[in-house]
Amino acid sequence: MQLDRKITIEKATFTTNQAGQPVSGWVAIYPSIHGHILTDSAREGEVAYQMNEETTARWVVRNLPGIDHTCRLLWNGQAYNIHGVTPYRMKQTERPRYWLLNTLLQDPNQNG
Repeated sequence: MQLDRKITIEKATFTTNQAGQPVSGWVAIYPSIHGHILTDSAREGEVAYQMNEETTARWVVRNLPGIDHTCRLLWNGQAYNIHGVTPYRMKQTERPRYWLLNTLLQDPNQNG
């Protein structure tokens, strides 16, 4: 398996503005790393009389510190919220040198 996609990992940040209001944003903790997409799937469903589409993807990246569920992955102009991070082995005998990231494509109409 090749890590054949150039991606960015961002971490959520929270600050307050001059008026004391909370402000959220994102900062790139890994601005240019390589990853591999294992699976990508989409499904539609009806929630509260509205059709919603959900796209999930599983990614493999190098085992880097600081990647967790408060992060998101950017690829090809789209943001994927990270919902789970688990160790990933390419071979049963090796130590986990990679992370498996379970992600959900962020709704482009959602702020953030």
